[in-house]
This record gives sequence, C-alpha cells and structure tokens, in this order.
Amino acid sequence: MQEISRERCHAVISTLLDIEKGARVAPWTAKLNPFGGRATQRAMDRLGNFVNVGSAALEEYGVSGPSGCKIILKKLRAEIYTKDVPSKQRMLPAGNTIPKQFMKGLTKAISADPLNKGFSIFGISPLKHIESVALADGFIIDQNVDIDLINSNLLSEACSARLIGGPGWTDEERKEALLRWLKEAEVKPRAAVEAGAGHYNGNLARAALMCYNALDATRDPRSDSRLMRSLYQGQMVDPMKMIKNAN
Repeated sequence: MQEISRERCHAVISTLLDIEKGARVAPWTAKLNPFGGRATQRAMDRLGNFVNVGSAALEEYGVSGPSGCKIILKKLRAEIYTKDVPSKQRMLPAGNTIPKQFMKGLTKAISADPLNKGFSIFGISPLKHIESVALADGFIIDQNVDIDLINSNLLSEACSARLIGGPGWTDEERKEALLRWLKEAEVKPRAAVEAGAGHYNGNLARAALMCYNALDATRDPRSDSRLMRSLYQGQMVDPMKMIKNAN
C-alpha cells in the first residue's frame, strides 16, 4: 500500500505542475499553426479557470476527507446534471469536459494499483475503469450489499479502485468513505433524476470524485510521501509550544 500511495502522490504533484504550465505556457505545437493563436489562448484561459475554481474549492471550509466530495459535486452540479442527454464526448469524460492534464494524472493514479490495470503493461483507460466502478456501484446498491460484511481485503480493493484512502487507514475509515462515495455517486443521483433534476453524467461525477480522493489522500498525514505532504500541511505545530518545549 505504501508504494501505491507514493505513486499516487507523485501523480498528483506532476498533474498540478502540468495544469499550471498548461494555463500559462502555450504548447510548442501552437507555433506550427500561425492561425491557431486564439484557440490556444482560449484553451489556456479555460485551464486557468479550472485552476481558480479548483483552488477556491479546496480552500473552502469542509473540503477535506470523505465529506469533502459532497462539496465538490455540488460545485459541479450544473455540469453533472443536464437537461439534454449528455453527448458521447461529454460522457467520455475528456476534451471539452475535463482537460487532458487531469485525465493523464487520473490514469497514473488509477494504474498505480496493479489490481486496477490487470494484465496490461500500459495501464487501463480511465473511462473503462470508471465504467467498471459504476457497474460495481450499481450492483452494491441494487443488491443492498451490507458494507459492514465486506472483509478487509475486498474493502481495501474496493476503496483503492475509487482512489479512496491510503496506508494506515482503518477498516472503519474505509467503510465510511465507501458509503459516502456510494451515497454521492449513486444513491443521491438516482433520487435527483427521479425528482426531475435532468440527466446524470455519472462518468464525470466519478472522475471528479477520483481526482478529489487522489488529492485528499496526498494531504493525509499517513501518506507515504512525507516531503510532498509537508507542502500541503505547512507548519502544523504551534511555534509558541515549540519554544516552551525547547525550554
């Protein structure tokens, strides 16, 4: 589990760097098309908006741990629920829905667990993985599976498939996080659709939740990459207490 945690931490950091670079530096391919300047700038502006929205969301009170996923989905509600049936492109999710930098990082985070990529040496497509998770979510809810009865190994695998948790997590923490996932990704959307909220883009919702889970796991004090974790946590110890202890 430590190796998986470390690989996912690295995926998060490299993705953050790719996102900022993409928002501020035009790709070298833009020079090959002298008429594509406006399109390139629009893409950079859109990615910059993702940075601003994402930063504001993560800085909001309560966006931490399993409960934070509720706030993330609430902010994306207009994208997740639509009047019209989501197009094939919007269901992928990529292109105009989620920037390629996010999908690249999500692929790395998913493939960090050997169980997720199976026998493929190249990893698994994030879309196929998300669709597999969606089928599993539906089965758990339809069959009324009791999460408390799932053994520790299967519970750990189920959470890892959704990028939930990391080393040091207890079974109780995993159960809580998995139940929260099922509530936000499957139970509440079913009720919302029945109430007339529109069409639910489950692929986009689950991709967003996985991105959040990967980032949140990196901030966890038990994650395997200590130096990277320090970037998020900053100075956690009260300076005055440090002075008193030194004396």
